[in-house]
Amino acid sequence: MLDKLEDSPDSQEGPRMRITQTDVARMAGVSRQTVSLVVNDDPRVAPSSRQAVLKAIEKSGYRVNATARSLATASSGVIGMLLPNLNNPFYAVLAQQTREACDAERLGLFIATSDSAREKSAIERFLDFGVDGLLLVSPRHKAHELAALTRGTPAVILTASSAPAGIDLVRADDEGGSALVTGDLMDEGYAPVIHICTDIDMESETASLRQAGYASVVTSRGQDVLTRVVSDQDIVTTVKDIIARYGSGFGIVAHNDMTAFRVISVLLQAGLTIGQDVGVAGFDNTYLARFPGTELTSVDQEAEQLSKLAIRLVLERREGRTDDVEIAVPTKLVKRASTSRGEVT
Repeated sequence: MLDKLEDSPDSQEGPRMRITQTDVARMAGVSRQTVSLVVNDDPRVAPSSRQAVLKAIEKSGYRVNATARSLATASSGVIGMLLPNLNNPFYAVLAQQTREACDAERLGLFIATSDSAREKSAIERFLDFGVDGLLLVSPRHKAHELAALTRGTPAVILTASSAPAGIDLVRADDEGGSALVTGDLMDEGYAPVIHICTDIDMESETASLRQAGYASVVTSRGQDVLTRVVSDQDIVTTVKDIIARYGSGFGIVAHNDMTAFRVISVLLQAGLTIGQDVGVAGFDNTYLARFPGTELTSVDQEAEQLSKLAIRLVLERREGRTDDVEIAVPTKLVKRASTSRGEVT
């Protein structure tokens, strides 16, 4: 039977029969149990038998039935990750780093994006599939709703200020990072230093932390808190108003790199030189910050660390840990030309 399947051309009419572990065992000259052990990476299999099974798997095109393995082991081997969007490059970086962290643990990763209206249904789809754990990035639902939704499944919230009981939290030190970048602008002599975020930015819990970090530094140095929360449509008008009032010499701390570059675009159109006439800094240290010509000072959230820690916490929960864990990862200031009136070393 198996030989006929292998010899048949791909263009042959009719559906091909699914290759089973029994077929693989027959080809490898071992028992079906041995094939199962190899598929599940059991160390008790002799090297020669393992090699024979792997060769038969490759030759036959056998694929593991994920549903059957999930039923047998009570584990899907898959993590579900829910992101607010992929428009912000930081979320794309976080997804990539999480994929690599899952690869290192031989886990699969399902990624979905969702706005606040569809967040509940997205989480429910992950749970229906039977994921081993959930990573919820900047979720919008209330704490008690998230706790009820995820009960019984290990869950970690990332890039938020808090998590409900039963869910772990991994976040960057947003307040500390914002304080670092605000201090850098003031040390360079930019005055006043203004904090800008959009109303969309404010939907994230991290916005209040970053605003607090900014405010703590400027007040400690005797400057008024100058936070501007603007709509996407009004950001151009707001920056033009700042230019009209202060001329040059001021500094701007943006909520993230995306907002920073929208600010920079208006400043450049006004004929100002970034770094010399005005200072601008962002947050997230995405690829945008490394664009030649307008190298942006930014705060690095250490996405790799966030991802590895989140996966570790999911696995710990799977192994029986019941206490809640909160980890704040230190941020790092990456200084570039946008906040330097001299050469950046």
